[in-house]
Amino acid sequence: METHVQHEDNTAPRYRSGAAARMARMPVSTLRVWEQRYGVISPAKSESGQRLYSGEDVRRLTLLRSLVSQGHAIGAIAHADSAELEQLLETSRAAEEAGPLAAHAAISLAVCGPLLAERVRRRRSTLASLGIEPVTELPAVDGQGRLDLPPDTDALIVEAASLQPETAQAILAAARGAGTSAVGVIYSFGTVRATDMLRAAGVRLYREPNAHSELDQVLHELTQLVRVDAVYGKLEPLRRSARRFTDRQLEIFANASQTIACECPRHLVDLIRQLDAFERFSDGCAVRSTLDEQLHRHLGDVANRARLMLEDAMEFAIRAETLHPPAS
Repeated sequence: METHVQHEDNTAPRYRSGAAARMARMPVSTLRVWEQRYGVISPAKSESGQRLYSGEDVRRLTLLRSLVSQGHAIGAIAHADSAELEQLLETSRAAEEAGPLAAHAAISLAVCGPLLAERVRRRRSTLASLGIEPVTELPAVDGQGRLDLPPDTDALIVEAASLQPETAQAILAAARGAGTSAVGVIYSFGTVRATDMLRAAGVRLYREPNAHSELDQVLHELTQLVRVDAVYGKLEPLRRSARRFTDRQLEIFANASQTIACECPRHLVDLIRQLDAFERFSDGCAVRSTLDEQLHRHLGDVANRARLMLEDAMEFAIRAETLHPPAS
């Protein structure tokens, strides 16, 4: 009776390492490394010392293998629980599916100013290559009234001969109301207060584009902002991992490379320090808009994952030189 109940229990240990690895679709050697180096699971042992894995252990290994195949560093997700791994996998799959669609989806563009709108419409090949459709013409802004944008306008270009604070406020209010991802303002003259207000909100400011290539560049930049928002706006922050080595340990590693033939530990230390500094820099960057916040959060996440990979390399290099990680 006890044996029967144990086999019905998904937490009961019953699979040997070879079977567990096959079920999780991974090499046994990878299973060993993940278990010993990262502590992803703690399997039970039989009386003879044989490792035995439960169905829940196999499920966790499968989740980890799927996430690593998508580009996540094993060191960054090794200690997340199964529920967190499932959520991260779901988010990653959604972003992966949304990415190609977002890259080809049509972008709706509104242009304030009849002359500018006409110039934009003449750039047919550029509009087609960037996927901009439709182009909606709106009256020129005069700073006296509201600016009404069609709902779900992706990008907005405003032509303003004189840029005043009232005009800037009307542009920002209209963009927020329509859920616009990218805003560009082309102006001839403007007050410092108005331009600072727009820059702080993430608006791109341009002088009057004289050449066709300059106008194409404006369209290209705004399109890129829309594409980035479509992808990274849906990403959840990754699980950040703390530093594995203290400043004192890194200093010892760097100096140790002077006593051996290989200079790799010193170079790895420099890279780890730079990535750690860049991660903190990204997190501390001034946030001008929601898109800006999403971008810097993603850069910090990437730096965190890259640092973890180099810390793995550092451990390997130190062991290869028969050194041992010093106490902090």
